[in-house]
Amino acid sequence: MSASQTGPVLFHGTPLPSDQILAGPEHDVMAAGKGASTGGLQTSALAIGLADAAIRFLEDEASRRGNLQVPASALRDQWHATRDDLIALANGTSSLDRESLRQRANSLALRATQATLTAAKGTGYVWGHPANRWCREALFFLVWSCP
Repeated sequence: MSASQTGPVLFHGTPLPSDQILAGPEHDVMAAGKGASTGGLQTSALAIGLADAAIRFLEDEASRRGNLQVPASALRDQWHATRDDLIALANGTSSLDRESLRQRANSLALRATQATLTAAKGTGYVWGHPANRWCREALFFLVWSCP
């Protein structure tokens, strides 16, 4: 995370009038899902997009390595189901809750990127290889999803 150019800002005993607080604290913050917050559908959409990139890589590898066809196909099927649930939830036509979708999307992103790293073998660990970046990005969803 050193490239994010972010850092902590610490305040101790600093008075802050309530009218200057933008939001929070909020009980069950992940369930709120407002705007582009960590509990919003945007986070699930990002995880689904990341999974798509990793699965495309895996599908490309599977075209040359038959042993990858079954896992690539299984991940693609899960991707379609998760994406369809995201669209239904965004359209208000699903009874699925945001947290369940987020958990599924995060899990899919983690599994798809790890499968890609496995398929890439040792080269996937090399800095600059897409599997290297995708795995790090997938792990960050665990941070975003921690209340």
